[in-house]
Amino acid sequence: MNKREAYMILDRILGWSGKYDMQVTVDGNEKGLTRFAGSEIHQNIYQEDLEVKIELRRDKKRVSTTTNQLAEENLRGEIRNLHRELEETPARKKELPLIDSPDEISSEENDSELAEKLDEAGRAGIVAEGIENLPDGYTAAGSLALEKGYLAIANTRGIRRFMSRDKASFNTVISSEQVEGSGYAELEAEKLSDFDVEEAFAAAADKAVDSSDPESISPGSYTVILEPLAAAELLGYLSFIGFSGRSVQQGRSFLSGRIGDKVWDEKISLYDDCQHEQTFSLPFDMEGAERQSLTIIEDGVSRELAYDLESAMEAGEETTGHALGSSRAGGIPLHLVMSGGESSPEEMISSTEKGLLITRFHYTNVVNPRQAVLTGLTRDGTFLIEEGEITNSVRDLRYTQNMMEAFNNVISLSSKRFQVPGLAGNNYLPYLKISDFQFTGLTEE
Repeated sequence: MNKREAYMILDRILGWSGKYDMQVTVDGNEKGLTRFAGSEIHQNIYQEDLEVKIELRRDKKRVSTTTNQLAEENLRGEIRNLHRELEETPARKKELPLIDSPDEISSEENDSELAEKLDEAGRAGIVAEGIENLPDGYTAAGSLALEKGYLAIANTRGIRRFMSRDKASFNTVISSEQVEGSGYAELEAEKLSDFDVEEAFAAAADKAVDSSDPESISPGSYTVILEPLAAAELLGYLSFIGFSGRSVQQGRSFLSGRIGDKVWDEKISLYDDCQHEQTFSLPFDMEGAERQSLTIIEDGVSRELAYDLESAMEAGEETTGHALGSSRAGGIPLHLVMSGGESSPEEMISSTEKGLLITRFHYTNVVNPRQAVLTGLTRDGTFLIEEGEITNSVRDLRYTQNMMEAFNNVISLSSKRFQVPGLAGNNYLPYLKISDFQFTGLTEE
């Protein structure tokens, strides 16, 4: 659906608003997906989804409905039901205004080369080539997809919003039945130039080979070097439990009462920036507010939080355009960019007397949001570093770590940063070297 078609649908529905304030959201995507396992393609899927959300407001009352039936009769029926529901709905304590400026925000920055390269035949060829180059005895599983998404919003205060983007995604786990160990790689990009599946296959294969014959080590405190995928996992959880205005207001954030304080090592500056070319383009939020860039951490000092309309009103602030569509979540940063340092990954390793190189984490859970304590497991490539060299792979370990302490124990950051998948798009992060990272358990065969 292009912008003109989306606006036609929005204008038609808004024309039935009557005496009520109304906001309409059209959210759709088309997705072609190729799955493979055991080094064989076993599934090709094409799916198309389209949803329309209609929200009515009046006198501090709000009701909404979502439908994928766009026939006029159905849409009018949904609105009639909302009219009746609104009359019976109790008023809220505060009236939430509709966004009324700027008049229009639109973004249509699609890379046509992605669609040309990643049709069904193209995806099959890319996967086949990657599998053909695997080391003997190793097989790959994963998926390769192209998604064409669009989002349009309009309301009775006169705003119009439209965003369309093509997004390619890839992930693979490479392993062998003959030996332990596995390797992993994951990509997500809006531009073909940022989407090198061949390189990702090769990196995952190297990890798999290097991970063979892992040893068990004792849990304890280790210096760790986190690859960007591992860092993204931790920062994604911290975004939900700590960087939102809602979590601070409710006193469940590790930043509650600490805005303006030094909370992390001064080497760290963390931003939320939807305009950065290495994140992804989403210039407005689900309430139609223009998305603002945030300085979350500056030289270790906590600076700004993400707000949606409701949490901003409670804080006496303006919305920062970070609504996800649920007032319980508040505003959540989705485009994390961390400043780099002065080291290379090789220098980080060579300067480590004893430590661990971590490819990624999984099964991450929140233990204590107020203290930023997370727990989870390493996966698909954990390596022991001794006297400045990687000496062996190790079996997966469970970590349980206070992240406020971890990000205060940063030894160095890599100068080069990498585009890695985050919660709903890409982050742009360096390698991080952290001392005294706590591992509390291990896994065995």
